[in-house]
Amino acid sequence: EIVYKLNVFNGKPAHQYYKDDTHYEQYEQNGTVYYIIRNNGRWAAVWTTETIECVLSLDCQEETLRRILRSIHVNGG
Repeated sequence: EIVYKLNVFNGKPAHQYYKDDTHYEQYEQNGTVYYIIRNNGRWAAVWTTETIECVLSLDCQEETLRRILRSIHVNGG
């Protein structure tokens, strides 16, 4: 199961995401900073671009999540 959530906001995003104490990391890909967290056995990535906040959450290996994030910006798009 993959959950993808997109929120449009004005100003600063107001959401907070809870994480396990074991993993929190920033990952940059083509100028976009992804916040990678682990919560309840699932990996999630949170990122913003201008007025859009995106969240991708799935039950997978960490490397699978990173491959998905890399594929978002294939060919600079």
